[in-house]
Amino acid sequence: MNATSQYAEWMADPNNNPIEINMRQNVYCTSIRHGTDAEWQFAYERQKVDADEQINLQRGMACSRESWTLQRYMEESMVDEGLVTMATIGFVRDASGLGFSLAWDFTLQNFDSLKETYLNAAYDIVWSFASKMNTEKDLKQLNDFGAKYYDMPGTAANGFYKAVETVETNIQWADRNKNDIRTFLEAIVHNLNTV
Repeated sequence: MNATSQYAEWMADPNNNPIEINMRQNVYCTSIRHGTDAEWQFAYERQKVDADEQINLQRGMACSRESWTLQRYMEESMVDEGLVTMATIGFVRDASGLGFSLAWDFTLQNFDSLKETYLNAAYDIVWSFASKMNTEKDLKQLNDFGAKYYDMPGTAANGFYKAVETVETNIQWADRNKNDIRTFLEAIVHNLNTV
């Protein structure tokens, strides 16, 4: 039985989860990614009442391919006491390229609110994006953030400088290796087309 069928079976009988425990995270993610709003909404309602599956369901909810769903999820995390905004942003950030971009924009747009809730730990949310940033645009946005919050405390400033250094290193690596990567990928595509 495939992932979406298992998830549909669980949706039909919410009190009897037929999905193998060690496969649940993958099944939730796959079903939500390839499903409709109904699959996402089911996970949202279940995570409120199923403490054992709450984190797996919350991670799975971040797998949606719908930008409006991911946006709604992050917005809901700001007001729903059952959701932790820092965790929700991380789930969305890590689930896909689309999620990364949406989570980054959401974090920048809502930073003042995040700071009210999480105090100086809110800066850690921003720095957590740095490892996957590798463009001049990313670096500019990070530097613009640093300029806007120039009065951040010392520990946050240290995090800022480390994040900038990480992004600069990522840019240098990408610049140094982009031709080799392009050649490698073109060879793979060529080989696939000749088979």
